Amino acid sequence: MVHHDLVLQPGDTLRLRVADTNDRSTTAPRSNNDENSQAGNWEGGKRQTRKAKKESQTGGKRALTGYMKFVKATRPEILKENPGMEFKDVGKRLGEKWRSLSAAEKSRY
Repeated sequence: MVHHDLVLQPGDTLRLRVADTNDRSTTAPRSNNDENSQAGNWEGGKRQTRKAKKESQTGGKRALTGYMKFVKATRPEILKENPGMEFKDVGKRLGEKWRSLSAAEKSRY
């Protein structure tokens, strides 16, 4: 937005032509219904983050699945064996190990 200061003397005539030559895109103003702008996002005098608000609405985080528990336990072992392994390769190795487990071994997780 461009601001100009004008000084007018008594009897001066003001003629103004405004052309919008700004190439930047404009955004709509935030509505009053913005999810973080309402008083309902305040809990105990502190403003809730979006994540905290979502968790409070959904009842918290979900429990980890068996696969995620397996990954949490096995990832450090794989990284210790292969310290330079890329993230995507670690994921592939974890998937291979999970698929090779029997149903009884999987039920442990």
